Amino acid sequence: MVLDSLYVALRWGYFSALMLTTGSAFYVVWLAQGDFRHYLAERLARVLRITLWMTLGCASAILSLQLVIMSGDWRSLTDSAIWQAMLSTMSGRGWRAQVLLSLLACLGLAAHGVSRYRLILLVCVTQWCGMAYIGHAAALEGGLGMIQRINHVLHLISSALWAGGLPPLFCLMVAGRNPATRRDAIATMMRFSRYGHVWVMLNIVTGLISGWLLLGWPPPVSLYSGLLLAKVMLVLMMIALALFNRYWLVPRLGRVKGESLLPKLVTYIWLEIGLAALVLLLVSYFATLSPYPA
Repeated sequence: MVLDSLYVALRWGYFSALMLTTGSAFYVVWLAQGDFRHYLAERLARVLRITLWMTLGCASAILSLQLVIMSGDWRSLTDSAIWQAMLSTMSGRGWRAQVLLSLLACLGLAAHGVSRYRLILLVCVTQWCGMAYIGHAAALEGGLGMIQRINHVLHLISSALWAGGLPPLFCLMVAGRNPATRRDAIATMMRFSRYGHVWVMLNIVTGLISGWLLLGWPPPVSLYSGLLLAKVMLVLMMIALALFNRYWLVPRLGRVKGESLLPKLVTYIWLEIGLAALVLLLVSYFATLSPYPA
């Protein structure tokens, strides 16, 4: 029970850090333009260092914990034979790849400016692709299995760009108060909003496909399907908040008394981030469950 709880916590930490890294890097590489790109790169550098090392630490801990769970003994961490057996499994190879890619991303910190973010974004996308060979995403084989894995990758990347792009909005809000960066900050936020529509739609479609491929229709009654329904409800709440912010609050910020609405926007963005954290917690717990009833 303790090991399972630790496994869930580590997966939550890993996904959270990787999502924030992906979202931050995408802002600098794609959403920001001109000199503002360098401005944003400097502002997000500290966050990036924290999330990259957190990703590496969590991935390494998950790989080690899988060994302990498989053997049932912490002393097996020093047993090379058990390590070889664990790394011969698909899950073991998958998490070893995540550790190596996380290390590569950390080494990318040695690069400077926008080049650092380009390299890190490329590694992050590769890490999300690698997750298609870990856990339930690899449950099916053949052509249907390939469809499931491609769909899973699209679901993960769209989720990372959406949820991982929320915290950097606070940095843009600060830049929006500076007359020198206000126009660029607003333009970057609007680009995030436009792309966000695509990510949300892609997230919904791929989520439905993933549920259908894994559980069929109608889905069996199980703890897994119940928690999956809870996840769907949380995502719908996130979508409702995003639409409210975009189409009601943001247009009113430009009015004379719009400044008074800014604290509300900040609160609602934090609420959306909180919902995303709960979704990630559920997803992390899914990894310990069977999708099918006993």
